[in-house]
Formats: sequence, structure tokens, C-alpha cells
Amino acid sequence: MDDYVCMWNGVEDLYICDTGEKLPPKFFFVLSSFGSFCYMKTPKAELKRMVALGDGRTRKMYEFLAPIVGFDYKVCEYKSFEKALAKIKSEIDAGYPCMIGALDMFYLPHFEKLYHKEHIPFHYELAIGYDDEAQILYFLDCGRTDIQTIPYEELRLAFDCSYPGLSKPNTVWAVRMQTNKGKYEIRRAIK
Repeated sequence: MDDYVCMWNGVEDLYICDTGEKLPPKFFFVLSSFGSFCYMKTPKAELKRMVALGDGRTRKMYEFLAPIVGFDYKVCEYKSFEKALAKIKSEIDAGYPCMIGALDMFYLPHFEKLYHKEHIPFHYELAIGYDDEAQILYFLDCGRTDIQTIPYEELRLAFDCSYPGLSKPNTVWAVRMQTNKGKYEIRRAIK
């Protein structure tokens, strides 16, 4: 529905869908970053160290902001792709799009500049549908207005990534938006 930071894009879409409220750019991401500090050391990347004001770990940001916004989430980590895919399908079948990730962008065909060129194991998407016959997953992604697809076999590879402190392989985020709070009320609740 709108373009935000990937780990919040789907959650913000769910919020907009439920409330009809339009959010400022990167609203939940910015609010979830207040009052903390994160130092990340990435020896395999070109940029070896990063400092962020705000704990940039998805779990910590969701943990902080979920009670303020009014949503529940459950982190579901699976030992196999098949179990993760079954969870994604059951969430979608129950009428709940779910966040998936972190994913390795190397295997995501819609990132033409990275696809099969560079491993970036830190991307999240909102799974919204699937087609078992065609073996594809439908999802929404930040920066794109159209529905994206990924073949199950590419998703299997993208899902098989781990980023210490952020995500394990085959992680599904089950989110339930349960709020009637507007953006101004949410902002005032941040202390």
C-alpha cells in the first residue's frame, strides 16, 4: 500500500488496511528506533562495522512498538523450508498475510542488480498468496507497487540464510493487527 523500510513495510500495510490511516514515510521504523543503540560488526561485507541509533534488530523493534501500536506478532522459526512454507500457507489461508525473512536478496529475481550477483541476507517481504500448481509465492515488497512472485525453489534458497542477532533460516512472522489507534495517538504514546 505504501513504500517503507522492508522489515516494517508489511506491518505498515496491514495497519493501513485495517485503519484506513495514511502513515508518514518510515513511521513505524523511526518510532521503533527511539531510545536504543546498536553496533553491528559484519566481517563478510564491504562495510565492516555499522552504528545505528536504535536497535535495528527486527525482534527488538517489534517488541518495543507492538504494544504501542496495538498488534500481536509471533516469530516462527523452522528447521525446514517445507515447515516454513506450510506456516505461510496456513496464515494466508486463514486470511492473514505474513512477514517472511530475513531473506537473502541474491535469490530474489525482482532485484535485478543483485539477483545471482550479491548476497545480502537481510530482506523482509509480506507474503499474500501462493499457487502450489505453479510453485510460486505472491508477495508485496517495499519500493514496488505491483505484486511480486518468487518460485518456491528460489524462496527455499533465499530463506536459507542466517544473520546472527536478526534472523534464523526459515523465519515467518505471524502478525495480527488489533488497533484502532491513529498515527497521532501512536506518536504521543512514545516516551
